[in-house]
Amino acid sequence: MPDNEEEPTSVTMAATCRTEGCPEAGVTYVVRMYPNATEPIYRAQCGQCDQPITDLVTVTA
Repeated sequence: MPDNEEEPTSVTMAATCRTEGCPEAGVTYVVRMYPNATEPIYRAQCGQCDQPITDLVTVTA
């Protein structure tokens, strides 16, 4: 990464899979996430069912 570019700031989020039938449905994981666009957009995918996780909530201290 060039010196003039800063690393994006991470955000701590609670991610919960809501896919019906997934063994991880309803299980919440606290994860560090990084934006993947100029406007902060956060995306997550379930490690069990491979579906997008749409239940992302910012965790505040």
